[in-house]
Amino acid sequence: SDAVGITDVAEVDNCKMLRRVDAGEVLEALPEPEVVSSKGGKRRKFRACSDGVEGWVTIQGNQGTAYLSVDTRHFVCKAGATVYSALSADSPVLEVFEAGTVFVASSDPQEPLGSEKLRLYNVRATVDGLEGWVSQTKEEPLQPWRQRYEVLQAT
Repeated sequence: SDAVGITDVAEVDNCKMLRRVDAGEVLEALPEPEVVSSKGGKRRKFRACSDGVEGWVTIQGNQGTAYLSVDTRHFVCKAGATVYSALSADSPVLEVFEAGTVFVASSDPQEPLGSEKLRLYNVRATVDGLEGWVSQTKEEPLQPWRQRYEVLQAT
């Protein structure tokens, strides 16, 4: 196969491929437990963040090859967060992320000189690709988006 596929059922012997997923694509893990298929690979149910397609994806092949890894660069807003065009609160506002908006941080957060309570993230929205800067104080509600994986390689 040329890529990891999202299938309709967990068992690979009688599944239908819904679509392929590419290396670097982000998938949200759904509550169903991980299963081991009859061929020996580990599979889990996911939702593709790009288009919402849900189905089963092989996490690890029967020879131990990892096809997905946990991704630590994504965050979710617990409340509104303003996105600025540059690294300054005086710069134009591009958008306000609503609660539940998922974004990817393109680098580790920066702490401005003299500010121990403020963190600045260079971000990109996962839905529309909007890029900008989000600030967060230690009391504000940004949290790591825990149930996500990134596709590592094709099968």
